[in-house]
Amino acid sequence: MATSIKKGAFVLLVVLSLSSIVFIAYLNYKNAGNAPPQETPAAATTAAEYKKLKPGFSTKEELIDSLGKPLDTKVENGNEVLEYNSNNPNLNNRFIFRDSKLSFVKEVITLKDNIKISNIKAKYGVPQYALFGPGATIGFYLYIYPDRGLAYVGHSKSDLIKEIWYFPATDFESFKSRYASDYSDTIQPVQ
Repeated sequence: MATSIKKGAFVLLVVLSLSSIVFIAYLNYKNAGNAPPQETPAAATTAAEYKKLKPGFSTKEELIDSLGKPLDTKVENGNEVLEYNSNNPNLNNRFIFRDSKLSFVKEVITLKDNIKISNIKAKYGVPQYALFGPGATIGFYLYIYPDRGLAYVGHSKSDLIKEIWYFPATDFESFKSRYASDYSDTIQPVQ
């Protein structure tokens, strides 16, 4: 009896596998040559955006048109900083402008936002780099996709995200020096 169940399961597995292969081959045959390859500008396929705002391209006027009047506007290190509400009552989302263009967005994430590390990985893949900052000793690392203009501070074991950073696509060393100079390649012990 057990042998006939094993044989039946094996036959079913083979039939399902062959059916899948035939179906995929049919789809490839049906679609072959019908649709011309679509060309998309590199920036559109690689650069991350915050609510259709593109770091390196969007202006202050576009930000205000999209999100309304900011809660606060100030100048830090010669750059204009606009702050907007987040779902965290203690921290605001920050938008930094350099040379009249949006250069950096720090989005504060809470459980209410329902954004997880797995959501980011599903869209962008595995992060290329990680750095360690103030929360590293409890497992919150800065994960970076420099060529996508995206980074997040998250805890991989719990799938939680604290912040998402948006910036113009760049290389890792430029990202570190410009946006994460207070982060390290190694976890620093608590003193």
